[in-house]
Formats: sequence, structure tokens, C-alpha cells
Amino acid sequence: MIKFELKNCLLRRETIYILAAMCLMNIIAYLITVYYYYGSPLSSVRSAFDLSIINGHPSRFIYQTFIFLLPLLSALIYADSYFTDLKSGVYKQIITRTKLNNYIGAKILTVVIVTFFFTFISLMINQLLCLISFPTIGFDNNFAYPAYDIGYQNYDSLFWLDLTRVQHPFLYNTLFMCTASIFAVLFALWTFAISMLFPKGRLVVISSVFFLQLFYAFMVEILNVRSLSFFNFVTPLSQTTTLHFISLVLVMLVISLGIIKVRLNREMELQEV
Repeated sequence: MIKFELKNCLLRRETIYILAAMCLMNIIAYLITVYYYYGSPLSSVRSAFDLSIINGHPSRFIYQTFIFLLPLLSALIYADSYFTDLKSGVYKQIITRTKLNNYIGAKILTVVIVTFFFTFISLMINQLLCLISFPTIGFDNNFAYPAYDIGYQNYDSLFWLDLTRVQHPFLYNTLFMCTASIFAVLFALWTFAISMLFPKGRLVVISSVFFLQLFYAFMVEILNVRSLSFFNFVTPLSQTTTLHFISLVLVMLVISLGIIKVRLNREMELQEV
């Protein structure tokens, strides 16, 4: 069943469009950075890690746009497939041939795998392009410190994973790519859960998580708990902690899977009647 769902996902028109859009945004961010530094003296060129879409100043607005749209992008990859199957009549044909829990389980695995790797690969493309065009050790940096300075004045314990940034910059960027990919998966699971709970309209299903995320961000600002902000976890040099990250991920995961489980049990009860 998982192979069937993966094939349907990868051949779906919306999936191909979203992957192309995500990759295009990261390639555009790279081209903007190249244009910004073209012809600049070597002493002002930063490292490939400082100039990736994760950290780079010239392409920062592209990354902010990418993160802002992440709930919508992750929803369109495959998270709305339950709703589309339901409305097209495919759902009834499938559940007559396989168990409902196998069907839902295969969809969840497909959503998790494809959403994570689409997000991660698109961000990694930008980093690899930067590694091709820019030095691994820059002659300038975000703090205007000398290139040889990787010591204490280039480190702030208040910033999440900042010691990793100083010691292993590629790993640091990769961790933020993984973080963004994890939240993309969580947004997709929330979309999938809502599509099972309220299968009223595709636009409602896709946009619901986007507006929920905006409401959450608004409440975080009002309550002044920015360490729990989604944007802090995907933005370098943010003041938060690993404990806050794990807590938020677990809460989002448990709620979404809980909704799916409740709805699945309800559907199975209706089948038995």
C-alpha cells in the first residue's frame, strides 16, 4: 500500500509543481547572492555557510517567504490527498480492497517521507550551490569579526545551537534544514488530520493550518513567549532551547495523530454498522 501511495504522490501534478516551486525559490536565493557579491573584493566575501539561504543576508527575504509559506506548501504536496480521494470516489474503491487503517497508515507515511525530503532537498540544493561558488572559510562574517576568530567573542550561549555554528557550520545549517523539514511534516500532518475531521472543502483544508500558524505566532508575541515561536526554531541566531523545540514538536505530533486516530476509529465503527 505504501508503494501505491508513494507512486500516486510522486506522479501527482500538484506535488511536482510544489517541488519545482520550492527548488526554484532556493535557486533564486542563490542567484541573488551571487549577483550581490559579483565583482566584490575577496576581503568582503563571506563563507558558503554564511551565504546560504539559511544565513545569507542578500537572500534573507526569500527564506522568510519560504518559511512563511511552508504550511501551504507542505499541505499541497500530499496532505490533502484524503480529501481528494474522498471527493473523487477513490476512497470507497480502496477501502473495499484493503483495511482502512492500512490505507490511512500508508498515507501518513507517504506524507511524512515526501514532505520531509522535498523540504530538505530544496534547501540543500541552495547550500551545495553556495559551496560551489563561495569559499568554505569566509573573509567576512555576520559579526564583522576577523576570519580567524572562532572563539568566544564569536559565540553567544543565548542563541540556539550557536556552538555548533562556530565549530561545525555545515552541520549547523543542516540542522536548521532538518528543523524546517520537521515542521513542514508537522504542518502536513495537521492538514491531513483536519481533512479527516472536516472534509468540507479543499481550500478550507489547505488554508486552515496556515491561519492556525499565524494565530499561534500572534499569541506567542502577545504572551511574550518567543522561545516557543515556530519562526525561532527555523531562524538562525534565535533565542530558544532544544527543550522548547522537542516540547512543541511533541505537542503538535500528539494532537495531529490523536485527531487522526479518533477519526479513524469513528470510520471503522461506521464500517462495522
